[in-house]
Amino acid sequence: MEKLMVYPYSKAYEPYVSNAEVLGEYMVTALVSPRGWGYEGDIIVDGQGNRYMVSADFTEKLDDCTCVWFVADDRRKIPKELLREKLQEAVKHGKKILYTRYGDDYCEEMKQLIPTELYIEKKMKLETVLNLSKDRTYNIDTPIIVVAGLGQDTDKLAVQFILMQKLRGKGYTAILISSRQDGDWKGVYGMPEFVFDHSVGETEKIIKLNHYVKQIEISEKPDVLLVGVPGAVLPLDGINHNEFGILAYEISFAVPCDAAVICMPYQSLFNGDYSQLAEDMQKRFGFSVAGIHMAAVVQDAQEFYAERKLSYVSIEQKVVDRKVSEICDDSVWNIRSERGAEKAVSQLIDILSD
Repeated sequence: MEKLMVYPYSKAYEPYVSNAEVLGEYMVTALVSPRGWGYEGDIIVDGQGNRYMVSADFTEKLDDCTCVWFVADDRRKIPKELLREKLQEAVKHGKKILYTRYGDDYCEEMKQLIPTELYIEKKMKLETVLNLSKDRTYNIDTPIIVVAGLGQDTDKLAVQFILMQKLRGKGYTAILISSRQDGDWKGVYGMPEFVFDHSVGETEKIIKLNHYVKQIEISEKPDVLLVGVPGAVLPLDGINHNEFGILAYEISFAVPCDAAVICMPYQSLFNGDYSQLAEDMQKRFGFSVAGIHMAAVVQDAQEFYAERKLSYVSIEQKVVDRKVSEICDDSVWNIRSERGAEKAVSQLIDILSD
């Protein structure tokens, strides 16, 4: 078992701690975040109740790990020189390196600093099991659950992990194509880089993603596929446009959707009626909405009115649990609770079995 440090840690990587089974032979032993990011001293609890305090001392925490995972959060920028310094320090101490900052312009430059014997590749090379034509898409025969979000920080990755684990626990072979570029893990494939590459045309992107999913389907032979949609699916306004849901639109052409789970922030006035949202999802993307996950975050009104930028602040999970209980609808869930996860999976199995 490799002891893993996550650096630079942010809230975006909490799902890997709370759903540690995804990491397979890696065990998180240290979370290190740069000073000034606001995470130092935070307590993160995993699925077994183990508690981790986020540190800002990279050097000290190197003693607690055998491997350092250099991660990326698009909303948190880290100076290139600081990143280089930490990478070189980890290499000097003989630590194995996972480097999944694929979106950085200098990604390959950084990887050149890692000795071959310390570098661990986290992109699985798919065996070419089909000779696919480059100018057409193919049917995906496996049932697909799509997980999408109405905004950032709405638990999308955590929901993907929880649904996958619950389905596996019920005896299904569930494979996840994650909404993120965090490398490939136990039964989890990252969203391929070309999806985020603006130099790749829409038609080519759709065909390549369809082929990527088809190859996974043939290689893994899953009972069910889960596909996470990067970003948010709908624009809020001209500033918070979420790239107008273009990625979701492209993905909807590449893979079919048999059932969709939409992640939304907590809203005190929400009464459980999401019929208009479901209609919009069906018309825009062909997503058949099976239910709503309500995340324990609320809009930061002060930030929105001051900067016109949408961001969220966390609230207690029990607030969401109370709201979900009040709504009392079998298709409105808090999937981060055991009861909510079981209800959601049961509902999804029923839909996919029809």
